[in-house]
Amino acid sequence: MGNQDVSGQDMLEHAWRYFALHAEQRMSVFNFFLALSGLVAAGLAASLQRDRSFQLFGVALGFLLALISFVFWKLDQRTGFLITHAEDAIMQLERQFFTVTAARLIGSERECRATATSGAVITRMWTYRSAFRLVFAVMGSVGCAGAILCLCRYVR
Repeated sequence: MGNQDVSGQDMLEHAWRYFALHAEQRMSVFNFFLALSGLVAAGLAASLQRDRSFQLFGVALGFLLALISFVFWKLDQRTGFLITHAEDAIMQLERQFFTVTAARLIGSERECRATATSGAVITRMWTYRSAFRLVFAVMGSVGCAGAILCLCRYVR
C-alpha cells in the first residue's frame, strides 16, 4: 500500500492512536510507580521504627526506592519522547489538512503552554513532565535519606 492509498484522515487517525497509546501508557506507568514506591516507602518507614536488626533491611529498601525512582524517571523520559514525537506528527498533519487555524489544537497547544508555563514556579501551570520529575526526585531523595538514616542507626 503506497502513500497515495492513505488519506489525510487515516494518517491523522494513525498518529492520534500512537499518541493516545503512549499517553495512556505514561499514566499507567506513573500510577504503578506510585503504588510500588508507596509500598517500599511504607516498608522503609516501618524499618526506621524498629530496632537495630531491621536497619539493614531499611538500607536496602531505601536504595531500592531510589533505584525505582530513577528507573521510572527514565521510563517516563522515553514515554514523554514518544508522546512528543506523536504530537509533532499530528501538528504537521493539522497544518496540512486543517484549513481552520482554531481546529489545529495540538499545533496551537505548545504556543499556549509556553505562555502558561512562564512565571513563578508556584503560580504557573505545570506540565506532566515537571510534576512527574518532582515526584521522582522526592521519592528518590526519600529513599536515599532513609537508607542513610537506617545505616546510621545500624552502625550506632
